[in-house]
Amino acid sequence: MLGETETQFTPEYWWPEDRSWVVWTDWDLEGTKVFGSHDLVQSLRNHPNIETLNWSSPRS
Repeated sequence: MLGETETQFTPEYWWPEDRSWVVWTDWDLEGTKVFGSHDLVQSLRNHPNIETLNWSSPRS
């Protein structure tokens, strides 16, 4: 058990055994990225209790 002054973090990467998707958390940016099928991403975007943001890297 962690003491009151100890911070708890989620695992940085996690995925199922078949590697069909991956979740990446970044605790210091307080964000999570999910990589998976189009249907998975759409179901997360459409969920009423999940806030999503479309993110793409700038192209030079």
